[in-house]
Amino acid sequence: MLTFLHKLSHTPDEAKPGDVQPLHAVGVNDDMIIDALYVSLLLHTMNRISNALDFEVFSTEDFARKAETRVQLGGAKTATGF
Repeated sequence: MLTFLHKLSHTPDEAKPGDVQPLHAVGVNDDMIIDALYVSLLLHTMNRISNALDFEVFSTEDFARKAETRVQLGGAKTATGF
């Protein structure tokens, strides 16, 4: 699946209908492929928006520290409760 999504992201002009055949061969159905395409689309869109707005990305250490703070405080009340 990742190879398929990478091809669509980086060389979409080279994508062909037959590119899904290897996925079908291992049991991935069309609904699963469509779900993966939606996730990929959303992640790429979010990435472009965050780059355009110059969002700060926390380091692994910052994430761990903030997670520990959340646990100590009993969880956050909002999605951005850091």
